[in-house]
Amino acid sequence: MPDLVKMFRKHDPGGIHPDEQVLGVVLVQPRASMIGAEGNAAFGGVIETVAGEAIRGGMAKRALQAEGEVVGDAATWPPLENAAIVITGRRLVVYDAVKGLRKLQGPVGEYLIDRIAGITFERKAIYNVIRVAFADGSTRAFDSGKGQRLEELVEAVVWAKAG
Repeated sequence: MPDLVKMFRKHDPGGIHPDEQVLGVVLVQPRASMIGAEGNAAFGGVIETVAGEAIRGGMAKRALQAEGEVVGDAATWPPLENAAIVITGRRLVVYDAVKGLRKLQGPVGEYLIDRIAGITFERKAIYNVIRVAFADGSTRAFDSGKGQRLEELVEAVVWAKAG
């Protein structure tokens, strides 16, 4: 996967102040969206596709239930199907990434770094789960594709908070 920070800078969508350094970028989707993705009957046949969708739907429902209700600062997150999270030295900025990283829309949300307690991730077989923890104790979880530099994203938040 390409360096998303470099790609973000190359296709600068605006919203980052000239004196802010971009420290980390990750592309995310709502939690359980990758589990619950629809199958394609042309590849697996209708019966296999319907059965697979029922199984994936149940898995997605259980994953969302495990995350719990979204409250506090986490509930103010913009409702996006595809988003880019950008970490700077001062803020976490959210962009609409429906058209990909090369044509980001936004920014559509931002949080001062003091409002962010940290970012963690969990590697799964097909995707990763990223959790943004807010200072008020609330958390927002997302699905993220493989190959992204998640360790660097976690370090970016730590560095920004220490800065």
